[in-house]
Amino acid sequence: GVTILYFNPIFESPSNHKYDTTDYGVISRDFGDLATFEALVTEANSRGMSIVLDGVFNHTSSDSIYFDRYSRFDAAGNETSAVPGVNDGSGACESETSPYRSWYYFTDVAAGTGPCVGSDGTPGGATYESWFGFDSLPKLNAQTPAVRDLIFDGGPQSVALYWLAEGADGWRFDVGGDVDPGLTNDPANDYWESFRSTVRALHPDAYMVLEEWGNASPWTLGNEMDATMNYQYSSAMLSFWRDSTFTDNDHNSGSSAGELAPLTPSQLDARLNNWIERYPPEAMYAMMNLLGSHDTNRALFMLDENAANGTDATPLLDPNYDWSDALTRLKGVALLQMTLPGAPTIYYGDEVGLVGPTYYYGGKWEDDPYNRQPYPWLDEGGIPFYTHLQAGGAGHTDLLPYYQTLTAARNGHAALRTGSFDTLLIDDTANVYAYGRLLSDYSDAAVVIVNRDGTAQSVTVDVSGYLPVGASFTDILGSGSYVVNAGGELVVPGVPGMNGAVLVADAAMTMPPAAVNDLTATAVAADTIDLSWSAAAGATSYDVYRSPVSGGGYAFVANVVGTGYSDTGLTVANDYYYVVVSRDDGTLLASDFSNEATATTAYSIGWANLQWPAGITHTISAVTRTETIYGQIWIDGVTGEPGATPGLLAQVGFGPVGSAPDNSWMWEAMSFNSDVGNNDEYMGSLLPDELGTFCYTTRYSGDGGSSWFYAVNGPDEANPTCPGPFGVLTVVAGADTTAPDAPTNLAVAGTTNSSVSLMWDAHPNTAGDLYGFEVYRENVATPGFSRIDTIADPTATGYTDDSVVTGETYNYYIVAFDTSYNRSAASNTVQATAEPRMVSVTFRVGVPVYTLGTVYIVGDIAEFGPWNPGLAAMTQVDATTWEYTLDILDGTSMQYKFTRGSWDTVESWGSIVSINNRSATISYGTAGTQLIDMTATDWGTGADSTKAVQYWRDPLVVSTSPADGATDVLVNTAVSVVWSVPMEPDTDFVVEGPGGPVAGSFAYDDVTQTVTFTPDALLAKGATYTVTVAGAVSVGIPGGDSGVQQMPVVFSFTTEPPTVPELFDALRADINSLVANGDMYAFDGNRLLNRLDRAEQLWEIGRPVFATRRLAGFIDDIERLVRIGRLDAAIGDDLVMQAEAIIDLINP
Repeated sequence: GVTILYFNPIFESPSNHKYDTTDYGVISRDFGDLATFEALVTEANSRGMSIVLDGVFNHTSSDSIYFDRYSRFDAAGNETSAVPGVNDGSGACESETSPYRSWYYFTDVAAGTGPCVGSDGTPGGATYESWFGFDSLPKLNAQTPAVRDLIFDGGPQSVALYWLAEGADGWRFDVGGDVDPGLTNDPANDYWESFRSTVRALHPDAYMVLEEWGNASPWTLGNEMDATMNYQYSSAMLSFWRDSTFTDNDHNSGSSAGELAPLTPSQLDARLNNWIERYPPEAMYAMMNLLGSHDTNRALFMLDENAANGTDATPLLDPNYDWSDALTRLKGVALLQMTLPGAPTIYYGDEVGLVGPTYYYGGKWEDDPYNRQPYPWLDEGGIPFYTHLQAGGAGHTDLLPYYQTLTAARNGHAALRTGSFDTLLIDDTANVYAYGRLLSDYSDAAVVIVNRDGTAQSVTVDVSGYLPVGASFTDILGSGSYVVNAGGELVVPGVPGMNGAVLVADAAMTMPPAAVNDLTATAVAADTIDLSWSAAAGATSYDVYRSPVSGGGYAFVANVVGTGYSDTGLTVANDYYYVVVSRDDGTLLASDFSNEATATTAYSIGWANLQWPAGITHTISAVTRTETIYGQIWIDGVTGEPGATPGLLAQVGFGPVGSAPDNSWMWEAMSFNSDVGNNDEYMGSLLPDELGTFCYTTRYSGDGGSSWFYAVNGPDEANPTCPGPFGVLTVVAGADTTAPDAPTNLAVAGTTNSSVSLMWDAHPNTAGDLYGFEVYRENVATPGFSRIDTIADPTATGYTDDSVVTGETYNYYIVAFDTSYNRSAASNTVQATAEPRMVSVTFRVGVPVYTLGTVYIVGDIAEFGPWNPGLAAMTQVDATTWEYTLDILDGTSMQYKFTRGSWDTVESWGSIVSINNRSATISYGTAGTQLIDMTATDWGTGADSTKAVQYWRDPLVVSTSPADGATDVLVNTAVSVVWSVPMEPDTDFVVEGPGGPVAGSFAYDDVTQTVTFTPDALLAKGATYTVTVAGAVSVGIPGGDSGVQQMPVVFSFTTEPPTVPELFDALRADINSLVANGDMYAFDGNRLLNRLDRAEQLWEIGRPVFATRRLAGFIDDIERLVRIGRLDAAIGDDLVMQAEAIIDLINP
């Protein structure tokens, strides 16, 4: 049933994993050549299979034709040496003038300290950025045109197009997020958009899938990726079938994949629906839904509830290890995998339960290299290690047929491939989960039932309204037949425990009735709305739904047989939104919602007036309102009732003389005063802010303010100033006519897409009667200032205008006013555009001098992942300082911290431990730049957020004794390692010499954090010893997490050379031993000993030349004994070597 073969990298590479490309244009000699690939394509295509290749375009090998760190290639890319060769200046590392130099990120360092030529040609004058700190993987500069030309933009010979033309059908992109962080993280980076447009122009069906362990939305929302490797899917599937929490090097609390913690059916459903909401359908249905890969442990091991729950790998070394429980669980995972949306991806061998003895190291289970083991072919030589993988084993006789049944069903039923995903049953108590897959034309469907419980259960799935009554299904796993009963249920007895049922439709089914498309709604009374629609094909009745808001929130109202409905008892002056659903009462199927129709209940106002007064003279004031104004309203059959009319709105307002009342007037709410006969009377007042003469009146709304009924009568309709239903308002000045001082230093505090924020100096309010400020604005595109707001707060120093249009530019000024509405002169004018204001922010952090690897900044903003510990690599400034600069939105409050590429290497000290973070607020300032300096080392004084990194979570070696490369080390020396953080008391390391591991004892000093090794015996003189420090575990700083050493350290030293007498004694001892063991005749031995004795005597009396001649005679004797067969050649070589060592020492 497999239709696509995805290969890990197949191009030339010096490693076994092949993620360090030497030459993108050549098939690795480990796999064959171009002809081999072409034959593979032909054979695959003949079987209806496509090929997807692995594109490692983020980095190359340091040992590549492009980088050539070891000078093994010439300018044409030909290999010239199998070992480090002679620099010909062709590779990027070899010369600053190499055509490949701009392809990588180089940083100059002190001469002789780097692996590459510096930018000025200095040997050893540069280092380079590499992926995840691995110097074998130099990172490509994806923004360089030449790099893009190599990969996709250089015509038919570019890597992507060449191999697609050779027969590949798509690309999987290794660490593709490091090449281009995605649309929403960096809209300006168009690498993957350009790749897609170029490739799709020639190969419109080429598949593009990204390696991403977290949320892949940044790459699937735009024109970048078709899908992602869905590792979070893997975590959910495996977690659902586990009984206990499993962690390893990939699945842990600090990883994107997370721990494999048991899930209930409801939790699994929540995760599935989260992905459905997260990803567009086009991406969701193309997702590379895998259980494991070359980067993870084998699925079978991750489902093991025995050895994998502990820390001891010894049981896994038993070929008869019982994998039966894990095999059962793997079948359950496969059941989900093959029936859910997406592209189910089988890592080779999972279909037979391929697994190998893994190992526990550094506090976690590791996956590599056993997860890349060979496939257990039964028709080849050799016998698979585990019995279940051998001939007749459960992997081949039970698991493989199970996979084949599921894949055949998926290929045979379109609903399992492209059908909708619909949750049908969630039962956490019974541990049962069921979902449906349905094609929109009802030509195919499937119902999947998963019984996570350990015993068989009868399961009833309610499919009423989802599948038609009478539809028949067959279980592909159990062969039973089932029919949707009259109640709309599928009843499946005996669903096996730790397994399930996959019911597939036997034939096309009856479709639901058509949806109504002409629903109308009309308000016919204050509490009634009438609905009407045309009959829909196939409908026998209709359900009416109502909502107070548009677009959703519909609640069932009634089921009707006809094509109309009168909805009564509604609240007046409210908006109501309706849809109807067509129903087929025979099949119990229903249509989608109809079109939405809306109507507003309203009072029918018959009459209203301005009751009193006819005129008002008012002294202007920001505090004192006018006298009370009254108005009356009559609504037939409504206002005659006692009390205020529910939902009725009343307002009083004023405007210029001669103008008609409308929304341009200044309106204030009125409140109910009393019943006056059949009328309701309302009262209110005004607070005019300008001197002059105005007209005023009342208005009323019976539909919540959608429309207004203006007064038709007034108390003095014949007055000459405001004739008709109006009163005359005369606003006069008071005794105070002194204006306050003008506001000072108006400035733009910030901008966003939808707002402009202003700030100004606090007003001195020297007169003591300041009341507030008025804000004036003009759109530069349409000049002319108008007042947009009044701030009734004399202490105000800021204002945010949120009524702007994105991208528009505005001018602003403000004025101050006092309690008598005396207005100041205008402030200065400022200009702002409604757009995000970006700040160039530089994060500068200090780190301990012993820090190894690359420092990364990680945080809660999109540019940092968010919270991707290996995404944003910083630039090293000097031995202890790193920087990272990027543009961040002004006003952003963010949390962040520093890592060295993973959560295992996160900073951990002071208050910045566990989930505690640093924090910062981004401020534009005056120049749009901000430096966040964290290089101070006065820890314990001030906020930790402002300080350098004091410690990392993982223990690092600070210093060693002896130092690396030390010589003349005393043979009675102890070996010590000083750690960066407190360690476990039993911390140790390995010391190896000429005779292998050195025996001895360890001691830990928790004050100095030093581990000291004391050998049981003196070290050998003149010998080189290697010390390997790896896998050590810290206890962590107080309050912090313990850590496992991530950066192994290997150092060596050479002991003091032996003295001349010691060399003579050692050589005599070897000869005596040879004689004693019968490897040398006694006569020969005595002759040799005499020569040694005489040589030593001559040396002791200061005659080294004569001593050397004696030793030369010793060597001649040895060589003669070897020639005549009286001494083994290897023994002779050793004796000669020792004699030559004495000659070298006595003749310095």
